[in-house]
Amino acid sequence: MTLKYIDINGRGVLVDESAEIKEEICIRYVQDIPYVMKYDKGIDHKQYPIICAEKELNLDVPILPNWREWEVKQLAIKDLENYFGSNLELNEKGKLWVEGYTVVYNHNKAKYTEEDILDAWELGAKEGLPLTKRKKDNLLKSLQKLPKYIVMESVVINIPNFSSMNYAEVIKPKLITNSEGKQEGIIKEIIY
Repeated sequence: MTLKYIDINGRGVLVDESAEIKEEICIRYVQDIPYVMKYDKGIDHKQYPIICAEKELNLDVPILPNWREWEVKQLAIKDLENYFGSNLELNEKGKLWVEGYTVVYNHNKAKYTEEDILDAWELGAKEGLPLTKRKKDNLLKSLQKLPKYIVMESVVINIPNFSSMNYAEVIKPKLITNSEGKQEGIIKEIIY
């Protein structure tokens, strides 16, 4: 099930892949169901129901797992498979490898922060390159790697259609119960 990722102030929601929203986004509740839509005073835009959202948004929908951590774990597993072969089981040594890889990856990633890059840009600005607010915002935005779509594991549910005496197939994200007792989706792939 491919869903469109929409960033709302650094936190993501997943909606139908056909959604045509890129910026100026707001969340609106309709009959206790959260929807995402383009924010524009006085104009009603198409609304899309939120299927999953990062837990920090506190929406009453299944949780989108931390896709950043998921991606690093996939890199670690791929590296592990390249080193030891693809038919290995993730035993205790393998799990330690993945944990160690994740720690090193996150440490190296933190080596240069957004602030460090802005400082470098400011130094360039002193040498004659003007740095406007818009350029700063564009620079920071270019550093953020955000997915376009996230493919979630899914299940097909047959719902009876009494008017036609048939069943309608509905595809829903496959959910698990996390350690906090909340429903959470399962990431299958991230598309940039």
